[in-house]
Amino acid sequence: FPSHDNDGGQGTYVYDATSSTSDNGGTVIAPTSGTGRYLLQVQNIYNIKQFGAKGDNLTDDTAEIQAAINAAPKGGLIYVPAGVYRVSATLTGLSGKVLSGETGPYYGNNSGDVPTSNFKRTANVRLIEIAGTDESNIARQGAVRNIGLDGSGYAMDICGLFFCMNLEFTNVNFYSNGATGTSGPAIAGVVWWDTILTNCRFDQCGGLTSYAVEMKNSYDGKVAVNSNCNNIAFIKCTFEQCPRFVNADRQAIASRHNRIRFYACKFESIVWGDGTMFNFNSTADVTIADSFTGYGTLLSGVSTSRNYMVVSDGYGFFIRNFNFEAVGGSAVAGANLISITNSIGVDLENVLSIAPTAGVGPSGAIVAFSGTVGGSYKAIVSTYNVSTLTSGTILPYFVKGKPQGDWDVVDGKLSVTRSSAGTFAELNGSNAGYNVVHTYSRAGAAKFYSGLDSLNRFFIYDNTLSETVLDTQNNDLNVYRNIFIPSTKKLLIGGVEFQIGTGNPEGVVGGNPGAIFIRTDAGSGSALYVLQRTGYGVNGWTAK
Repeated sequence: FPSHDNDGGQGTYVYDATSSTSDNGGTVIAPTSGTGRYLLQVQNIYNIKQFGAKGDNLTDDTAEIQAAINAAPKGGLIYVPAGVYRVSATLTGLSGKVLSGETGPYYGNNSGDVPTSNFKRTANVRLIEIAGTDESNIARQGAVRNIGLDGSGYAMDICGLFFCMNLEFTNVNFYSNGATGTSGPAIAGVVWWDTILTNCRFDQCGGLTSYAVEMKNSYDGKVAVNSNCNNIAFIKCTFEQCPRFVNADRQAIASRHNRIRFYACKFESIVWGDGTMFNFNSTADVTIADSFTGYGTLLSGVSTSRNYMVVSDGYGFFIRNFNFEAVGGSAVAGANLISITNSIGVDLENVLSIAPTAGVGPSGAIVAFSGTVGGSYKAIVSTYNVSTLTSGTILPYFVKGKPQGDWDVVDGKLSVTRSSAGTFAELNGSNAGYNVVHTYSRAGAAKFYSGLDSLNRFFIYDNTLSETVLDTQNNDLNVYRNIFIPSTKKLLIGGVEFQIGTGNPEGVVGGNPGAIFIRTDAGSGSALYVLQRTGYGVNGWTAK
C-alpha cells in the first residue's frame, strides 16, 4: 500500500478481489492499480494511525481522526495511540462509540510532561461534540477514556454535549493553556443527561464570563424548551486553576436542572473570575459530598463583591463534608461563602471554612439565607488559623438569615477571633425551631447573636467588658438546657439581665429593674439578688 506504508497503524489486511467498497484510508484500501480491495481484519477496534493520523504535534490530523470515527460502527472503539494530534475542526459522530487513548492522559502543564494520547485544537472550534438534533432526537451511549483534550486557550468550549444521554468520561484531562480568564468551558451541555465523569481533570478551563462546566438550557444555538440537564455525577474529579467551576442555570426555561452529584472532588483555584465559583439557579436535588475547595486572589479588574456558592430557587440541596479554604489574596468585600435564597430543603453537614491568614476570603456570612424553607445545619466549623487577635473582616458571620419553619443547627463551631465590630451570628427568623450546640470565641464590639428563637445547649466564651452577649429578636427565647458564659458578663433575655460575679452587688453593679445577680464567692449573705430600681443607690439590690 504505497500511500499507507509505515503509518504506524499496523494490522492484518486480506485482499478481496470482488470488493469495490470506497477506500476510507484505514479499514478499506484500494490497490494502486487493478480491482478489488484490501480489507483490514479488525476486532471492532479502529486505530486512528491506520487512517493516517501522525500524532507528531506538527501535522493536522483532523481528517484522519474523523475518518476513523466514521468507519467505526455503533459499539466500536476508536483507539488513539500515544501522541499529540492537532485538530482544526470539530470531531463528531461519536454517539454510541468509544474514544480511548492510552492510560495516563497528557496534562501538559508541567515541565517534562511526556504526552500520551492528546488531542490539541489549533482553531477556535469545538474539539469534540456528542449531539442529537433536538429534544425528540437524543444521541445515546458513548464513552471517552484515557485521553487529553487540549483547548489551547481558545474561547470555544472544548466538549459540547447536546441532546445526549448515557455517556461516560473516565481519566479525561480537559486542559487549556491560554491567558488566565480567557479560555472557554471544558464542557457545555444542553439537554445533557445520565452521564458519569470519573477521575477527570479540569485545568485552566473557563474564563471571566464562563465556567469550567456549563449546564444550560440555551447555548450556541442549541435551545431546550421542555428539557434540562439531569442525572450527572462527578466522582474524584479535579478542578484546578479555573476562574469559576460549575454553572447550572436554567435561564428562565420551564424545566430546571436536577440530580447533580459531586463526590470526592477537589475544586481549587489560584484566581477568582467575575461571578461566583458555583452557581445553582433553579436547580434541584444537588449533592456535594466529601469534597474540598480552595480559592485565591481575584483576577485584575474583577468586582470584589462575589459570593463563592449561590443557590437560588433551589430544591433539595445536600452539602456534606465540604471544606472551604482561602489560600491567598485578600478579603472579598461583602461576599458570602454560601448564599441560599428562595430555596426549599437545604441540608448542610460537616462544612468547614478555613482562612489561614489575616484578611483572606469572603467577608460576609459563612452561610447566608433569604426566603428559604426547611433543612438542617449540622457540624459547621469556621476557623481563622492565627494565634493572636487580629483586626479585619475575615468571615465575621457564622450564619445569616433563618429559614422558615423548624430548622436544626447542631454542633456548629466558630473559632474566629477578631477585634473589629460585627455580629458573629445573625439569625433573623420569626419562627421557633433552633436547636443549637456550639462554641464561640471573639473579641471586640460584637454581638454573638441577633434574632434567636430557641436554644438547646449553648456555650459562649466572651472576653469583652461591655457588650451584650445574647440579644433575642422576638423576646421569646426558650432555653431547654443551659447557656454557659465563663466570664463576668451579663446575659439579656427578653429585657431581663442576668449577671454573675463576686461580692454584694449593692452600690457596685448597675442595671435595670428586674435584673438578677448571682453571687459565686460563697460569701456571707444571699447568693441571689434582684434589682428593685435603676442605678447604684442604696437598697437597689434585694437579697433573695
